[in-house]
Amino acid sequence: MLRDGTFYCRAWVPTDVAPTFGGTLVVTSLRTKDLKIAKYRLARKTVELEDQFERVRSERDTANHISVLQRTEGDFFALAKRYGVEVAEREIVAQANFFDQASSDPKRLWSGDLIILPTAADYGHGETDAFTHFDRLVAEGDLGVGIAYLQRFRVRRRIGDLTRMRATGQPG
Repeated sequence: MLRDGTFYCRAWVPTDVAPTFGGTLVVTSLRTKDLKIAKYRLARKTVELEDQFERVRSERDTANHISVLQRTEGDFFALAKRYGVEVAEREIVAQANFFDQASSDPKRLWSGDLIILPTAADYGHGETDAFTHFDRLVAEGDLGVGIAYLQRFRVRRRIGDLTRMRATGQPG
């Protein structure tokens, strides 16, 4: 969408998410008048919105699971196991989708368009130009190994985020 020469992202909120998300339409400025930059930012914004929608669904599902757990304390372990299986299945699907996207368009992967790439700071290096294990994998050029590493990195980052949230009492 173009308004006064500036590009905007306009996205409909899925109907299952809209009541919780707070609306049915999201309009956000891409803060550029350059078409090439707008296309790049639109792709990233679309992924961000999909992640937000998925988080809303996940939080809603988690709230539903919690209410079910409160009602059926005697069946806690069966519910926890079922929820664990659901989470594992969603993670497998997410990993398969990521692998498909990354292997079909490696440029998007290496540009950081599909996933946040690790930096030297993620390894505890103070220098921004420190050579890391990830840099070595990229230099070797084995796409499959690089993708597997990035998936493990993403999961470790998410586990760290969840651990911090749990320690501070924030919902995950």
